[in-house]
Amino acid sequence: MNDIMHLILHSSIVAKTVLLILLVLSVICWGIILEKIRLFSKVGKETNNFFRLFRKNTKWVDRFMLSRELRHSPIARIFRKYTHEIHANLENSVDILAQPTNFEKNITHKNRVSLKPMFDLAIEEEITILERWLVFLATTVSVSPFLGLLGTVWGIMTAFMSMGIKGSAEIAAVGPGIAEALITTIAGLAVAIPALVAYNIFVNKLRSIEKEVTNFFTNLLLTIEKEKML
Repeated sequence: MNDIMHLILHSSIVAKTVLLILLVLSVICWGIILEKIRLFSKVGKETNNFFRLFRKNTKWVDRFMLSRELRHSPIARIFRKYTHEIHANLENSVDILAQPTNFEKNITHKNRVSLKPMFDLAIEEEITILERWLVFLATTVSVSPFLGLLGTVWGIMTAFMSMGIKGSAEIAAVGPGIAEALITTIAGLAVAIPALVAYNIFVNKLRSIEKEVTNFFTNLLLTIEKEKML
């Protein structure tokens, strides 16, 4: 470890600059990764709570009040938006809080069709919120190996220059440059690999959430339709 630190401290300005940039990228990426882990954990817990309590409560108003307590669940937030938009578009302007038992009965086919664009936009907005900063991870995945490669090329070039100046191909002449090249290569991969793994995990999670939200509201509206037909 001491040898590595000594090599880094005595490396060229280009290698130091590359390593510093990679260090900054790594710190930011790990901050994003930890924050996303915390966020998705809250989303999962609140969504599970919403599903569990949603099935227990049959009245729309009770479900609506429940959704107001869950700030991180995309399904709960979209349910609130959907409820507000339906209420605003009801012809007889039924107040969900004042007349909760009549709210479901006043949801017409016209309401559902006219609010479909709003529903799609709400899903898109929720996914956009959850995927915030993921583009930085993707960029880091693409950039870090090339930064490492830059340091690698510079280190090899330094090694050959040293070889030419000293007129020798001994390890003492080319060793420092080769070692410098390897350090920047390893650093680039060390930054890119965790970012790549985290990015793929989070993207798959977002796809799962989007599918979950779409299925939930599709089934909810089908249930309402069936109940109105009984």
